[in-house]
Amino acid sequence: MTLNDGSILAKLFDPESNPTDQVLVDSLLPEDPHVPDPKEYQRIQDAERKIILSVERALRTDDSRQPTTPSATYDRLTDLHGKLSGLIEAHPASASLLNNRAQLSRLCLSNERLLPSGQSQQDQRNDPPSIKSIIQDLNQAITLMTPPTPQSPISPYQGKVLAQAHTQRASLLHAASKTPTLRSELASSFQNVESSWDATDFAEAASRDFFVGGRYGNEVAKNLAVYTNPTAKLCNQMVQEAMRREIQMGTKPVVVVERSC
Repeated sequence: MTLNDGSILAKLFDPESNPTDQVLVDSLLPEDPHVPDPKEYQRIQDAERKIILSVERALRTDDSRQPTTPSATYDRLTDLHGKLSGLIEAHPASASLLNNRAQLSRLCLSNERLLPSGQSQQDQRNDPPSIKSIIQDLNQAITLMTPPTPQSPISPYQGKVLAQAHTQRASLLHAASKTPTLRSELASSFQNVESSWDATDFAEAASRDFFVGGRYGNEVAKNLAVYTNPTAKLCNQMVQEAMRREIQMGTKPVVVVERSC
């Protein structure tokens, strides 16, 4: 295997192999570029944290002060979803709020599936949680926080939100690559070329989002970027097959790398 071959493999199997593609973090920058006033930023953070803590309490099963039936949990989650939506109306440029609403929407949909037949969607709101609203919130959060260029410095908070939003979107796209019904529902919410994506397209998009999530600091996303990369999987299979054949022939294993990868 040549040095160039090794470089190709490194780029395929190590998302951080390119030293020029590192994130520049500047702790002196405003935490949220769209909320430069520290006092306003803190007020939004406090209100957001209060809702998040309420969501965590709603999901607890060991709290004797509140019922834990699926219906009760769903009602509490949808009520908190409405409060978070109201906070977003007041602060539409807060990417963290959008990212957390996407997560809360996913929780609402998951709990809705646990309800008895005919009991779901009893409380229709102006913005009920849906797959379409989830992907829209994540897209907007990423757009708001993405720096002008990959070399532009970002704040630690900005990197955290980007890591969360990209990883969350990646998990949704990866699930869609495995589930035809979810894939169809997501595709119908797209307006561009993505509306005709197949399973492989969704898998590749998920891998790209996992890569970016890892680039911004999410270790799980960094590992999943390789695991879910169809090209990396193909090359890995080719390497394993080449080694297997060499071993069967009784010769020293030689790694063969296909340039097309």
